[in-house]
This record gives sequence, C-alpha cells and structure tokens, in this order.
Amino acid sequence: NGTNGKTVLSGTVNPVVGVGVAGDFYLNTTTNTIWGPKTATWPASGVSLVGPAGTNGTNGTNGTNGTNGAAGTNGAAGTNGAAGTNGVSGYEVVTSIAYPTSNDAATPRRATCPAGKKTVGGGYTETTGSGMHILAEGPATVVSANDSWSVSAERIVGASFSFTVTAICVSAL
Repeated sequence: NGTNGKTVLSGTVNPVVGVGVAGDFYLNTTTNTIWGPKTATWPASGVSLVGPAGTNGTNGTNGTNGTNGAAGTNGAAGTNGAAGTNGVSGYEVVTSIAYPTSNDAATPRRATCPAGKKTVGGGYTETTGSGMHILAEGPATVVSANDSWSVSAERIVGASFSFTVTAICVSAL
C-alpha cells in the first residue's frame, strides 16, 4: 500500500487551522486565491490565480441592418366626438337706399333684414359729399330683435352728404 497523496481543498473563505494536512493546497473559490503547500500551518497569504485586467480590444465593425418587420394591425376605431353647434344659414347682405342729408341734426338710418333673419354685422358707405360724422352704429330692432343695422350720422358744418347702410343677415337659429 502506497503513501497518501496530497489534496487540493477548496471553500468560499480562506483556510483555517485544523483544515488539511501538511502538503495540501487550499483554493478560495470566491477570491480565486490559492494557499500552500501547508506545513504545520497555512502560509500567511495566498497567491491570486487571476492576473491583471487586459487592455480593451478594438471595436468590431457594425453589423448590417435587419429587414423591416411586418406591418402591425390597425387599432380600434375611436369614439365619435360630440355634435357641433349649428352654424348660420341664409346668409344675405341688404343695402339701404342712399339717404341724403343737409341739416346739422343726427340722422339715424337703417337697413332691415328680410322676415325671419337677424343681423350679425353691418356698416355704412358715404355715397356723396365729404362731410359725414358717424355718431353710432350697431344692431337695431324694427319688427323683431336685431333684425336691422342702424347708423346715426350728422353733417359737418356747411357740408352735405348721402350714405347707405348695409346689414349682414342670416336665418335665425
């Protein structure tokens, strides 16, 4: 019968007294450090089996682009939005006759929309002269609320003029 051989022991911590016999080696598998050979005791320090980190290698070349994937399926239809408010209809522009004025008093004149329509705006045009001073303009009522556009004008001293009034009419909503 031959003599016992030597053993390589291992663990996750450094070797302690009472582990192994003379001639054994011990590997710490956590730090990759080896101790030995053991005499009556383990050496004070082990030898790392891991060398220093090497230098970084050069970058490899980029790979080719992959092909496009198949188109995805359409998403579900969205819900309908809320109903919008009604718009205007029956748009019509009404222009009054030319009103001549030769006095200094304020002269209110109107353009009236057809029955069932309301004004949404208006204006005036001086058709003759150059002596008109506008005092006021805006919606007015002849038969029903806001069914006409009114302009109040006066002449500038010594001048006479004539003007027309325009109403922008729409059907009542």
